[in-house]
Amino acid sequence: MIYYAHTAEDPEGKRLPESSGQWQRLRTHLENVANLAATFAAPFNASPEARLAGLLHDLGKYQPDFQHYLAHQKPRTPHAIHGAAALSRHGYRNLANVIAGHHSGLHDEGDAHLDSLRKLTTPSALQTHLAPLLAAYTADGLPTPPKLPIPQPPTLGDTAEDLRLRLLLSALADADYLDTEEHFLHAARKTRPAATHASIPALLAKLDAQLQRFAQRANPSSLDQLRSRIAAHCAATGQSAPPGAFSLTVPTGGGKTLASAAFALHHAAAHGFQRVIYVIPYTSIIEQNARVFASIFGAENVLEHHSLADWQADSETDEDPNSLAARAKLAAENWDAPFIVTTNVQFFESLHSHRPSAVRKLHRLLGSVVLFDECQIFPPELLDPSLATLQALQAYGKTSFVFCTATQPAFQRREFFPAGFPALTEIIPLDESWQLHTKPEFRRTRIHHDPAPVALETFAARIAACDRALAIVNTRRSARELFDAVQALSPAGTHVYHLSTFMCPAHRQAVFDAIRIRLAAPKCPCLVISTQLIEAGVDLDFPKVFRVLGPLDSILQAAGRCNREGHLADADGQRILGEVDVINLADATLPLGIYKQATALAAKFIPTGDGGDITPDQIHQYFRELYHGTNRDQKSIAYFREQRLHRTLGQKYRWIDEDEPTETVLTEYNDASRAWIAALTAQDYAPPTRQQRRAIARLSLNLRASDVKRGADTSLLRQLHCGLYVTQHSYDPQFGYNPAGVLSSAHTIL
Repeated sequence: MIYYAHTAEDPEGKRLPESSGQWQRLRTHLENVANLAATFAAPFNASPEARLAGLLHDLGKYQPDFQHYLAHQKPRTPHAIHGAAALSRHGYRNLANVIAGHHSGLHDEGDAHLDSLRKLTTPSALQTHLAPLLAAYTADGLPTPPKLPIPQPPTLGDTAEDLRLRLLLSALADADYLDTEEHFLHAARKTRPAATHASIPALLAKLDAQLQRFAQRANPSSLDQLRSRIAAHCAATGQSAPPGAFSLTVPTGGGKTLASAAFALHHAAAHGFQRVIYVIPYTSIIEQNARVFASIFGAENVLEHHSLADWQADSETDEDPNSLAARAKLAAENWDAPFIVTTNVQFFESLHSHRPSAVRKLHRLLGSVVLFDECQIFPPELLDPSLATLQALQAYGKTSFVFCTATQPAFQRREFFPAGFPALTEIIPLDESWQLHTKPEFRRTRIHHDPAPVALETFAARIAACDRALAIVNTRRSARELFDAVQALSPAGTHVYHLSTFMCPAHRQAVFDAIRIRLAAPKCPCLVISTQLIEAGVDLDFPKVFRVLGPLDSILQAAGRCNREGHLADADGQRILGEVDVINLADATLPLGIYKQATALAAKFIPTGDGGDITPDQIHQYFRELYHGTNRDQKSIAYFREQRLHRTLGQKYRWIDEDEPTETVLTEYNDASRAWIAALTAQDYAPPTRQQRRAIARLSLNLRASDVKRGADTSLLRQLHCGLYVTQHSYDPQFGYNPAGVLSSAHTIL
């Protein structure tokens, strides 16, 4: 009998009969996946285990019922449990969990799914269910398990063992997806586009050439010269330093983005690493940085991947690999590119996920330099398990980490902070880094804090009296109220802009572009009211910044939007400092939890009176006190690891702590989004394709499930037949989604 793994389709997507000769033999699929998985697992010394997992992952497809399913398309026949049972009876519990979850995800020890696996290993079940499958498997010319020599891994700590399990799932899932995709493409006489990525040395040559052009510009400013020196220092250290963990502390405006890339590419070239992964805190700035890198390296060498791309989570069932949902996942990025730009959410949640499509990319982290931009934003309540995972990954000896910021947190191991890195090398030694902070080129602002509460109307009047100013508040409600007050008080001809996360990414980008145009034009008044989304990395420059009291790192990031290029001068042309006023806004609410705790702590470090600067010593002290007074594992991730609750860990680990799940909502922002609403409506019950989901990501919002329900109940949102929610006459051209349903008369900014 011939056993098959997959059917086939013609170029038009029509199912081909078995007689076409295009169906994939099961033996072929198992051998292909085994070979690929072994290759992917080699960097963490797990090739034998990954090969065996590949050979057995679809053992259940030798069932007559599964072959009947392929021939007749019904009924569905689960198949992942059988290969898991074949290994479980020999004590390979990690491999058994990987195989059992290669569609549905890793399971907790002791859950019902693994209980059913154990039932298959009883003597009667072995004879009735497994023996016929193993007989068909060996008759197909495959080795009888577990004859392959599989060394038991050394005893690892809970974190390293949990990570190794996810890396094994990554190797198996990526191999399975790739071989399945290749089969269907071949059968349809199609091919996957050939990889055209440049090598790491080629990317390094492009970056060095760009930095050389910067250094040789006519009449470079003293700031340009400092940036070139910083980049050169980073390049030299990257080339000479052994793999490990590093920190890069550079003042705001010091060219950290390209300097850190110089370190990473020189380091990767020196040690034979395959890629650089640049991790950014917010989706609001990811495209800005991706454009910079694409302009240097070429867009074909830069992969942009972030949480907005993952519109739909995996099903947690043993899904049909031929289903539309499973096939859509085959196009998901597996980070097979030399330069990745992603977000903290995508990186860390993937690193702790139990879902195959999320962990698929993890084996690519080995042989990589990972740069964390604005690392001070790491949530303290997840800090211990997150740093523990990074150290476990580093222990395999194939990954280097760089923590980049102007406000370096205290990630070194200390008496009260045992989760820190035991060795964290400063790329620019601290004494030199602190000297940089004192140079006039980097002393561009004066920070001042008046502890007296300020009424909203008084605050609005201070902003409206400015020609150009940025005001950053802590909540969307405060942003809306302050915007209304400032707009009412501003003189004619002053443009007042609003920014918040109730605006879809495309809308926010349009506002950013409009602000930049306004600021570039001389004598054009421009006032901006924003939530914190504008703080980290957004390339805007204001002479005056107001920041409502918040965490110290947020205040310092806000200061980075003030006099950013150091061009501010008085009437006589003399250099002057930009002003950053920290405001105690009366009756303002704060986000709860660590944000509120950090805000209270920040007040003791901000200069009062005539104002001044915040020193690196004060920043370190702030983070030491913040971490010391925080439960750095509020989600009990260490406990889940100890108890081998792999799925629970994946479900509980959330980089952004949401009280409830979120829903994606497609907005009515512009003509393009309205056209998408019409097109998806016309599809009736057909689910959106992955390409459609990615296309609408920049036009969509993530709203809390309770807000979505409230919006649907009040007709502000409606649900299409395909399951997607859309706004319904509730997307404001000025403010974005308005839960109150009252829209302004402003024109949409396109």
